[in-house]
Amino acid sequence: MGGIASSIEIRTATPADTEALLGVEREAFGGSSEAELVVGLMSSSAYIPELSLVADNDGLIVGHVLFTRAYAGGVPAVLLAPLAVVPAYRHCGIGGELVRAGLGTALSGGFQLSLVLGHPEYYPRFGYEPAEPYGILPPYPVTPPEAWMVLEMGMGARERAAGTVQVADELMLPEMWRT
Repeated sequence: MGGIASSIEIRTATPADTEALLGVEREAFGGSSEAELVVGLMSSSAYIPELSLVADNDGLIVGHVLFTRAYAGGVPAVLLAPLAVVPAYRHCGIGGELVRAGLGTALSGGFQLSLVLGHPEYYPRFGYEPAEPYGILPPYPVTPPEAWMVLEMGMGARERAAGTVQVADELMLPEMWRT
């Protein structure tokens, strides 16, 4: 499967998709931790319904991304977590399509930064770069530090965003910040 399959639609998740997208989280990560995190985030004040996106393959949900509200030095931001694609659909471009669609929606929603704790080899393709050199710090120390990344979507937002990022309470546990 080279490139994103033409039958896959990236769209906003609906309440009817919840069980299926939680199944994607469980299958993609091989356990229930991320699915439980998604349930918590979707019931938190940080939840932004239009930033929960699914990859729909003719009625079968094969991918999910969630961006939640965050603040970096008072600058409105989104935190990308988690991104999941079922193993049979990996390496087809679905994860990238989910990320790009979410970033577009976040930008049109007025968010000035996107943050992610993720693979330093994957996320730079979307424009993410290490956040700590800008003084944008995660709630807990991260190893390696380059796994904590920022994408500037509003002019000068990185420079105004110094300090420790505020994220949803569900993410305020040290174990959430291990790579």
